[in-house]
Amino acid sequence: MLSPVLAFVLIGLAISGASWFSWSENALSDLGVHDESALLFNSGLILSGILTVIFAFGVIRFYGAKTVGRSGAFFLLLAGIFLAAIGVFPETAPNNIHYIVSVAFFAALPLSLFIQTAALISSTESRNFGVFTLVMGIIALSSWAIWAALKPYRGVAIPELVSAIAAALWSISMGVKLIHQAEPR
Repeated sequence: MLSPVLAFVLIGLAISGASWFSWSENALSDLGVHDESALLFNSGLILSGILTVIFAFGVIRFYGAKTVGRSGAFFLLLAGIFLAAIGVFPETAPNNIHYIVSVAFFAALPLSLFIQTAALISSTESRNFGVFTLVMGIIALSSWAIWAALKPYRGVAIPELVSAIAAALWSISMGVKLIHQAEPR
């Protein structure tokens, strides 16, 4: 639950110090290569990625023996690794590694949600949360599909933000679900 909060706070601080940043002309990752914002932005992604990996282990545990749910949580774990890698390998890194890990993150994230949807909907007590998970996955993916189809602006910061908000809402909600599951009954 702390992961998205930490990421948004540090990214917000990086944006607030970057007078050159434009939501329609830049990618959020552009913040990772400018001196005044790079440390905040990259450390926010690295820390958030690490927290997401830790969180993914809790989600894997939540699913118990459910192979489909555990598979979805595994893709969440991969998304966390890719998120941290975006901060470790800024746009200036060689061999397009930044682009590769960025695309991998924004693909693994909705894939994780879609796979988890299948596990959640099959469970009577988690059906509503499964629908919510599906909606968050659709939002995360459709922001990119709309941008790719229409190209309303040059930068990708807006679809990145929409995907991140959907992931944050899901992550916080799943965190609450995990806390309630751990409470004594």
